[in-house]
Amino acid sequence: MKHLPFEEAVAVLDWACHTRRLDEVDLHRLCARLPKPLRRIAEWVDRDCESVLESIVRTRLRLLGYEVVSQVPVDTVRSIDLVVDGVLGLELDGRAYHESSFESDREKDLAIVLEGRSAMRVSYGMVRRDWPRVEQGIAAAVAMHRGHRRASGMPERHRRLQTP
Repeated sequence: MKHLPFEEAVAVLDWACHTRRLDEVDLHRLCARLPKPLRRIAEWVDRDCESVLESIVRTRLRLLGYEVVSQVPVDTVRSIDLVVDGVLGLELDGRAYHESSFESDREKDLAIVLEGRSAMRVSYGMVRRDWPRVEQGIAAAVAMHRGHRRASGMPERHRRLQTP
């Protein structure tokens, strides 16, 4: 584990804890054997995280200073993959698990918005190939939800519509 990039090491530990291959005691025993600078990795582990993609995105966002919570309930039967700063419901989709759930995914997005959050859906490919743009989108969504629109990022026709 000490040879993996940090976000991947967290993902491995998330998965091990989520699948109950590693309990809390074992996690801390394992971390105690790591070199001192790496021992605090246990603070980054989230047993509620349900996928490697969620884990990597959660870790990247936390490193950027966002508050990120995994698997937050929405409506009565579903959970949001990640909630960022309490205002953005971030759904992370791999094609293998979401190709057949198009309609229910849109219903979930609607439930997220009806509960007062912005909704964003990001694919594995977007995270892998275009992380800086995904990061910009997350920052913009959080800012917009809080009422901090960036005029420079808005097309001219939208700026005119918003002018009183």
